Amino acid sequence: MAGYDLSFEIPPSHRSDVKQWLRFLQRTAAMYDVDVSYRTRRQLCDSIEVWVFFDGSLPALQYLDRRLPEMAVQFIRVVGKPETMMKKVLRPFFSAYKEGIAGITETVFTVANFFGGVPPNLTLSSRQLEEIQTQGHRSPEGRAVRTIVGVLDGWLSQGLDAESAVILCDQAMEDWLKARLRLPPSSRDGFPQVVDQALQSELISSIEADRLTKLHKTRNWVQHRGGHVETQTALTMFDELLRLLQEHEARNDNDK
Repeated sequence: MAGYDLSFEIPPSHRSDVKQWLRFLQRTAAMYDVDVSYRTRRQLCDSIEVWVFFDGSLPALQYLDRRLPEMAVQFIRVVGKPETMMKKVLRPFFSAYKEGIAGITETVFTVANFFGGVPPNLTLSSRQLEEIQTQGHRSPEGRAVRTIVGVLDGWLSQGLDAESAVILCDQAMEDWLKARLRLPPSSRDGFPQVVDQALQSELISSIEADRLTKLHKTRNWVQHRGGHVETQTALTMFDELLRLLQEHEARNDNDK
């Protein structure tokens, strides 16, 4: 389990508004196995101090983090008063919130590295969190991570089935390899040929090549033979791909 907290201040006249938002947040976060609690306290300077506490597994906290903007929009649609809620409630909340998930992620990875362990499955690194939020230019790893995380979120929210997730992730990894090999967009080399080139150029290891080949075989089985993908298979795929990209981001940083 992991957790973090945040605090911000609001005018007394908006105490009921912020409680309405936090109760909405509590109910929605519980769907993602994240516990949210809060308390308020009146300050001497005639403002209300709000403390919010988040507890859950790090992957669940990161997933909630990615869903928060969408949740805020849903909240405003339900309660109305968009200008008031945005200025007096949501803006102070998000200003205080923005460092929370990054801080706890950095701590978990630091502790895991120090003791020779590994973070929980489906956990994004601090670098990957930055990559999926960055607008404009991204590294090949960043583009792949953004795609895979988007597919993961679609699958977790039941907007995508596991079979579609496999196809999209396989394509994302093919695009990543082609970008790293500097192949032109018009290249017609198939996934097996690209993996072989990456292995020969020592871009990937033989173990990574085996994993990517297995993913591609699963895609072919799904796409051409109507194969079904089990939940655990999808979870393992997401975890292995995110870890593989984490390792390559670290190698690239070390080579700079």
